[in-house]
Amino acid sequence: MHFTSLAIFAGAVASASAAALAPRAGITTYTLTAESDDPKINNGVISARYNKLWVSLPESIKDAECGQAPNVEWESPVATVFLKKAFSDQLFLYHGSDSPQQFVVNYLKNYRSNLSYTYYSHGNGAFGAWAIASDSQRLSFDGKQFLACAQPDGSYSLSVWSSNSSPKDKDCSLIYIRATEKPNPVPCEYSDEPLTEADLLKLANL
Repeated sequence: MHFTSLAIFAGAVASASAAALAPRAGITTYTLTAESDDPKINNGVISARYNKLWVSLPESIKDAECGQAPNVEWESPVATVFLKKAFSDQLFLYHGSDSPQQFVVNYLKNYRSNLSYTYYSHGNGAFGAWAIASDSQRLSFDGKQFLACAQPDGSYSLSVWSSNSSPKDKDCSLIYIRATEKPNPVPCEYSDEPLTEADLLKLANL
């Protein structure tokens, strides 16, 4: 199993360097929760798996490997973010002093899968424009809400609302994401999406 990092943080990076990114003093960390008119989604905790964000991911498939924050008892891994204003506002996965992954939004993809995380700004799409509103404490990308689409296991995959989105899908709902302050974030590693046979063939031919 190949793991990637989580506990997430939004930060500003002027260039896509391969240098490790470390949390800095004075930055507030947050956990993420869904806000929805649908009681099945509302207040659902947001986590990450297979390069995506999820609402109400079942405990049985949370395949994260987590460290231990000082003076904090073990807890089930959830997404944790921090935001820093600078060159641009980018959302990163936090993994202690080395946090190489960040979120990217690619509107050319299917509207159900336009939000993912990758390494060091690799891949096509937009990395900046993340924000947490000071009044509502809602997370947004370029001012947009999120789309939560139901999965067979009872969880909901998240994407960013776009002109290609279809909220009329009976298994999808337009939601907000609420950010709640969370001191002492726990560094975690979460799994990448499994490689397909085509991916494995490409790697074998490198």
